[in-house]
Amino acid sequence: IVGSGAGQLVCVSAALERLGAGREGTVQGCVTSIALDQLGEFFFAGTDQSNMYLVPVDAVDQADLKGTAHYNQINDVAFPAGYSELFATCGGAEIRVWHGRSTNELMRVQVPNLECNCLAFPRDGTAILSGWSDGKIRSFGPQSGNLKYVINEAHQLTGVGNSSGGVVPKNGVTSICPTHDGKKLVSGGADGKVRVWAVSKGQQVMLASMQEHKGPISSIVVNEDDSMCVSASADGSCIVWQLAGMMPYVRQSALFAANFFKAAVYGPQESQLLTCGTDRKITYWDVTNMQPIRILDGSETAEVNTLAISAQDPGFFVSGGSDKKVVVWNYDEGSEYYEGSAHSGAVAKVVIAPDEKTIISVGTEGAVCIWTAPTDVA
Repeated sequence: IVGSGAGQLVCVSAALERLGAGREGTVQGCVTSIALDQLGEFFFAGTDQSNMYLVPVDAVDQADLKGTAHYNQINDVAFPAGYSELFATCGGAEIRVWHGRSTNELMRVQVPNLECNCLAFPRDGTAILSGWSDGKIRSFGPQSGNLKYVINEAHQLTGVGNSSGGVVPKNGVTSICPTHDGKKLVSGGADGKVRVWAVSKGQQVMLASMQEHKGPISSIVVNEDDSMCVSASADGSCIVWQLAGMMPYVRQSALFAANFFKAAVYGPQESQLLTCGTDRKITYWDVTNMQPIRILDGSETAEVNTLAISAQDPGFFVSGGSDKKVVVWNYDEGSEYYEGSAHSGAVAKVVIAPDEKTIISVGTEGAVCIWTAPTDVA
């Protein structure tokens, strides 16, 4: 049994003559490993695109895909609102939708030669919204995977870089967050701009473009009543923007620190903000005066990349960082309760399922880890 770099599978005799009536199978990716079963009737073929096929020896053209995963860095993961059975991940040129309990891939969307930086589901679950390295926002059908609309030139293709000279690996649209009423979309880019879009199936119109950040936007979160949003940036600032009221689309307040901010999330009742970044700290901020209330050591060795907070109050939150660990904290106490080690690369994103029974983390090595959420933290 021979597998080629072009993804071909053939059976040949000792004299190198093709067997099985000259049959030839094709699989996705370069064939990197083959394992025969004990009876010699089937074999597994693995490829460099993280696909595993079960193939009958006498019918190599009938390869059956048995397992698959991302084969490069995963950038984001998201659940549909109120539905914990499915989740979506994006990495490289792909968006994949997974079934949580069986871990089977249900759908795959590919846009060749680009990189998907971020994705989100609107509250009604009628689309998969995604931001790409070519500066475009694309919306796909959640079941069909068909393209619904594209917002061209949503953000500049190349970023502004960091004022302190840090390397910015992402280009184009770097963060995306729909409002809870589903009528608007807030996006952030490597160009440091925060933009608000009025989106419907028929048209997508830019309502405002806010530029105060000097570095790429790493995360955007909208509050529960859609009146404000918070953008975290690698320039060392997080800005709270007005989205409604008498003076919409202006800065309401800001916080500054010697830190490349990686994520910002609202705490319970939205009276506090939680931030994390390259200073390895997790900081609680008062939303009214933007002063730090409490500072935790998120990691002893590496930057903290991502935060996710539970909906219950008092609740728990989860952090993940470049130390490859997923950590569960009690929110009110600010104390670490659990630590999970499964990733072999930096943890890029963590999310808590809507039913708060599972936690999902994704990493730069391409792994998707599903954790059972502890019940004794909150």
